[in-house]
Amino acid sequence: MIPSDDALLRFNKALKSYFKKIYYNNLENKKLIQIRDKLLPKLMSGEIDVSKVEI
Repeated sequence: MIPSDDALLRFNKALKSYFKKIYYNNLENKKLIQIRDKLLPKLMSGEIDVSKVEI
């Protein structure tokens, strides 16, 4: 069964924002992984001290 053009347009319109969100979440995850990979060794070695950081 092949959906009509109208059905495809409605489907795409309904899901476009979800796919866009997934795309941007993946980009953010890649950036966060890079930050983690740079900071974690420095935190573990004591090069960066966070003992006085207030949350």
